[in-house]
Amino acid sequence: MDQQGKTVTGGTNQTFHDIGAKQVDIIAKDEKRAYTLAITSTASGKFLPMQQIWGGTTPRVLPDRDADGMDEAIRYGFDFTFAQGGKKGSHFSTFKTMKEWMKNIYAPYVKRTIEEDPDLDEDQKSILL
Repeated sequence: MDQQGKTVTGGTNQTFHDIGAKQVDIIAKDEKRAYTLAITSTASGKFLPMQQIWGGTTPRVLPDRDADGMDEAIRYGFDFTFAQGGKKGSHFSTFKTMKEWMKNIYAPYVKRTIEEDPDLDEDQKSILL
């Protein structure tokens, strides 16, 4: 498993306007949106669904359910969550998000793997590296 911070809208010092314009308004110059993406691959080379962690304390910080591609992401088992960390706006993984990852992504993968392989016991152990 690896976690990678991704910036959605970064602050910039560049503006785009007509050459010679006397006034150029900068909208959301200091606004930055970012998330942490948890990516996991298995020993067999498969990728598990990804977990996207947004900064904030409520589900209101998550992408809208009607956003482009959201239905497809949900179908693939992606997990969208919020950090609810100690630092305001932090999108870093927390104990809360790791428990959610175990419950929503890892445990279903292990269960499915056991169900698909008749040689595995129902209580087969797994190793997470």
